[in-house]
Amino acid sequence: MKLMGDISWAFATAILIILVGVLFIPFGTSVITVANAFFMIGLAFLALAAFFIIERGHLLAGWRRFNKRGGQTDDKPQKIDVRSVGSVKNGPIVVNQYARFCLINGGVLIILGIFLTV
Repeated sequence: MKLMGDISWAFATAILIILVGVLFIPFGTSVITVANAFFMIGLAFLALAAFFIIERGHLLAGWRRFNKRGGQTDDKPQKIDVRSVGSVKNGPIVVNQYARFCLINGGVLIILGIFLTV
């Protein structure tokens, strides 16, 4: 049920963006310009979705952390458990609700932008 709520918000936002774009046409804006704007906004949504997906990907897992000044003075670097880092990095790809929202909006706007220019 929660998934349907996310999808309905995404489509409602896409419809709002489409209505704003259609309202610019009577003020002298060409259809091609509005279609280009839809395409660019859709690409921005897809880039934002990629950020949200990569954010959950644990890309920084396993990096060595340097001690701040005044901390430990050991000359030996800290050992990192390879198996724990591998299990975190090999986890499934997580598409959270923000990424799903951006993917739906980006897809709808890009497809609409392509159809309006053809």
